Amino acid sequence: MEPALFLKQHSDELVRYASMITAIAECEQFDEVKDLRDKAHIIEVYAAQALNFEAEQKAARIRLRAEKRCGQLLKESRHEGTRDMPGGDRTSIVGRSDHAPTLAELGVSKQHSSDWQKLADVPEEVFEAKLNDPNTIPSTAGLIERPKVNWAVSSDDLFVWGRIMDFEREGCLKRDPHEVFAGMLDTMQEDIVRIVPQLVPWLTELIGGSHEGKLLRDESVA
Repeated sequence: MEPALFLKQHSDELVRYASMITAIAECEQFDEVKDLRDKAHIIEVYAAQALNFEAEQKAARIRLRAEKRCGQLLKESRHEGTRDMPGGDRTSIVGRSDHAPTLAELGVSKQHSSDWQKLADVPEEVFEAKLNDPNTIPSTAGLIERPKVNWAVSSDDLFVWGRIMDFEREGCLKRDPHEVFAGMLDTMQEDIVRIVPQLVPWLTELIGGSHEGKLLRDESVA
């Protein structure tokens, strides 16, 4: 499906998600919050493809609120195990249970668990300030990273660095690229086929200009 058409069909969901900010913050069931996170992420991806900045920004904000709440629930589950319910029953973050659920049972990777719990630790005032920057699309990495930034670096250079770092943070480099490509939508595959042949020599030239790149070149010559 074309990204623009997908967004048109799901525009009402963005409105509904925005109205659920309070519900996300108060929700006690992990699977419900994660479901909202996953749906918002899908809309975010389509919005990016359609070059719809406003829709992408709104979906990213909802996704990050849900991820922060997921992180809070994970931390509660880790520290408290199960919680008491009225009548003496026990409940976990996924409903009634006698034990705290594992990440596998929750359908969450270790990387996401780590990132979301780091989001949970971000102070509210910092989180809201970064989340509501009108000029950027907020990201998980951008909210949890505290790099020592040389402010002489341009925003374009920071963008490239951040995107490359995302490959490591999200565990992309450990995945089979054939499986990744096969799991993409047709329009996504077309973009990959178009851009990657241009990207590979550009990245090669990028590392060629670094100190490490010089060492690699020297070793290859030797």
